[in-house]
Amino acid sequence: MKVIQKMHINSFLLNIIIIFSICLSISCQNSDNSNELVSVPIVFNEELEDGHIDGDAYITVLIDSIPLNLFLDTGNPGASIDLTTKTLEKIEVTYTGQTKKTRNYKGDVFEGREYILPRVKIGDLEFTNIHATEHKSQSSSDGTISFKFLRNYNVLIDFPNRNMRLYKLGYLPKYLREQSWTAVNAFELGGFTLPLKLDGIEEDFIFALDNAAIALDDEQKPYGIIRLKSSFGKYLEKNDLIIPKEDDPAIVGIFSSSDLKLDGIKIPNLDFMVVDYKYPKRDGLLGYNFFIKHPMFIDFKNNMLYVKFE
Repeated sequence: MKVIQKMHINSFLLNIIIIFSICLSISCQNSDNSNELVSVPIVFNEELEDGHIDGDAYITVLIDSIPLNLFLDTGNPGASIDLTTKTLEKIEVTYTGQTKKTRNYKGDVFEGREYILPRVKIGDLEFTNIHATEHKSQSSSDGTISFKFLRNYNVLIDFPNRNMRLYKLGYLPKYLREQSWTAVNAFELGGFTLPLKLDGIEEDFIFALDNAAIALDDEQKPYGIIRLKSSFGKYLEKNDLIIPKEDDPAIVGIFSSSDLKLDGIKIPNLDFMVVDYKYPKRDGLLGYNFFIKHPMFIDFKNNMLYVKFE
């Protein structure tokens, strides 16, 4: 009789555990759903223009009920939802009377008008009173969606699966608990930046996380970028670690390594082109060739980057 009673108790407890587990799972799903603000597709230029690769990724938004293709740019710290002069001609905005200067990687300075966008719709989510600046440099897009806007949220940028998701600032979705995701310390320094180390070297080399940064060889293979006159560029040059590339005057050479570490975590083989550019003044740019291999989640509130290494 006691044995039967014990079996009933164990069965009862098991049912409680199962029900609790189901409820916990549903709770996690509901929590993710309530904290995920919007999920939108990413479209690449090579999918728009006969296989041409240039690393440009686009998000479609609605402004004044007009669909606009905005260039996704994590590497531009001063930009928000910045529309081109041509696009602003067909959109109603409120100009503040102020202007703002920006510059490109060559150091060329552009001055754009500051304005307020009354409404922007991304997917099913509507944003109001977005402060932005006229995008004056040459662009094939309608404008940019950049760091200054994105940093108000936690963001999944998933190039392999062509998807971007915005979450409430500070929220970490449950999929980040999977073993394939690795947490990396980062910091804001004129954008979202990461310390990289080379085996045997104590110094941290500072790289900007810039999805749009890309260098291509003749076979259309994408590379990250290292600034020649940075600490890292000078170290590579001094130690003859750059493979010269003499057929292109804009490119000094190529650096390939399996010895780079991101916050102590070894990164699978990464190839870089060493280029003599001016801005940003970082050691290099982790760009398209890194993003296209690895989904990334940016926790802007806690300055953490989560990278999915398959």
